Amino acid sequence: MYNDFLKAIRTSAEARSFLGELELLEKATFATESEQFDTVIQGQIRPEMAAIFKKLGREAISTVGFLAGLRQAILNSRKAELVIAVSPNQRLTLRLSEWVKENFGQDVLLDLLYDPGILGGAIVSFGGKYMDFSLRPQVAEWFSKNKI
Repeated sequence: MYNDFLKAIRTSAEARSFLGELELLEKATFATESEQFDTVIQGQIRPEMAAIFKKLGREAISTVGFLAGLRQAILNSRKAELVIAVSPNQRLTLRLSEWVKENFGQDVLLDLLYDPGILGGAIVSFGGKYMDFSLRPQVAEWFSKNKI
């Protein structure tokens, strides 16, 4: 039921932003003006999310139960942390998020951290596991072996 939303929310930062938008929708469901809900969707929700809401239809999403369930699904999302050696732009964030969702699940949010000290590759933390695929240990080992 919430898969389209979870798929569209790529990072923890996007999740926090969407939770704020969701709060506006929750308030609009209690408003006396029937058009306020549609106004919030059209003007105060990111277009990508607004399209998902419109696809579902107003009756399905204007219930408090749906919105509360969506909020809980987002809050219950698992987190994957990736440390990378380059400052992530929007395209890289999208590609890494797609990889995370393919490999770990649609309900996983990405936390991207920038650390040029890892030199290349990535460090992945997910589900209590830590995997270092960076170049830093390999370079350190080479320098150690060659006593440089």
